[in-house]
Amino acid sequence: MKKREEITYLRGLAEQVRDISRNPNHDRNRRRWAEHNSLRSKEPMLLVFPECGWDELLTEERFCCTDPDLRKLEFELLSRIYYAEHLHDDAPIPDEIIVTKRIRPLDWGLNPRRIYSDQKKGAYEIEPVLVNAADAGKLRIPEVIYDEEATLAAFTRIGEAVGDILPVRLKGEQSISFHFTAEYIDWRGLDTMLLDFYLEPELIHDVMQFLVEAYNSMLDAKLAQGLISYNSDGSYHSSGGNGFILEGLNAEAAVQGPYQEYGARELSRQQTEVDRKRMWGSAESQEMAVVGPQQHREFVMRYEAEVLKRFGLTGYGCCEDLSQKIDAITELVPNLRRISISPWADVQACAEQLQGDCIFSWKPNPAHLVGTFNEEAIRAYIRKTLDITRKEGNVVEIILKDTHTCEHHPERFDNWIRIAREEINRSCSA
Repeated sequence: MKKREEITYLRGLAEQVRDISRNPNHDRNRRRWAEHNSLRSKEPMLLVFPECGWDELLTEERFCCTDPDLRKLEFELLSRIYYAEHLHDDAPIPDEIIVTKRIRPLDWGLNPRRIYSDQKKGAYEIEPVLVNAADAGKLRIPEVIYDEEATLAAFTRIGEAVGDILPVRLKGEQSISFHFTAEYIDWRGLDTMLLDFYLEPELIHDVMQFLVEAYNSMLDAKLAQGLISYNSDGSYHSSGGNGFILEGLNAEAAVQGPYQEYGARELSRQQTEVDRKRMWGSAESQEMAVVGPQQHREFVMRYEAEVLKRFGLTGYGCCEDLSQKIDAITELVPNLRRISISPWADVQACAEQLQGDCIFSWKPNPAHLVGTFNEEAIRAYIRKTLDITRKEGNVVEIILKDTHTCEHHPERFDNWIRIAREEINRSCSA
């Protein structure tokens, strides 16, 4: 397909998205999410993220664009159309295209070495670069450098293509999450990290303190350069969910935020200060799943809290089982609003501890989309969690994610959502 044909094709997709976004149900869902994130929702909310399974829903032959920026736009438009046609969850479909400001690769002094598998979606092996305690001195706080040239080139390219159909907006980072153990493991290795709790505890403490300083420094640098935008809107938050909010944050300012829109007479370089107290931040330590509550608290969580305290609302967790750690999380993590309840968590124990004080962000097992798709088993599984959380008065969201494959049966997503919706309706009418 020639470039002119690609643009014509993208414009047709943009017109479809514009029409879809005008459905009043999307405004209703935005309001529902704001009430939900303010702990006022009356019913569980539902989100589905195909993630690594997207290539089985939107197969290679569906795509036409060769330019990387236009290809990314093509995926964004096609995925929104697919949501409207198939994935009937509670995600509001936006009418804008966001171009995120690009940052040049970070240099930590010791940069990770990964040995990747030849398999598509395969794992990788970490080659340690932090070999001994002396190597920690080689770590340095990365300089945050805005790649304005590449950013504005992409912004202009996308704006010229569809900017008269959908608003194209240039924003800074909105999904703000910190990954302390992942950074440590990238330098040290997973097995070695677990041994370090006994053999090199001071090394862990030293590196974690360095990460507090590094994350805070990089956050300051991004704020100063206008590389962070408000995220109290539909931005992805934590390990699922979004940032819509009613109270606590200045909703109007948070939704608008500092951005630049394609089509303005002058593209301003003036940076607008962002009040991080009106923003969401999050952290996770999945690799600490096999570590006890006391060690998790001592070696990682108290350091994460030092960065999270800068944000008005926070979320914690991802795929790790936090059943035995909720007390520590609620005590240490400031301004906590969302906790991830993984497929391996004890739902009953978590529900009893959280009650209605924090969002119960339940991640059902994505493995139900592979093998035999057993509708009755899926229904019973979802029903059990909804019965428990209703009894305990939890504020619940169901987030299906980490879906690496549906074994080329995309209808399984549709059917899973249908079952979940039926169970939500049953639970609310009980």
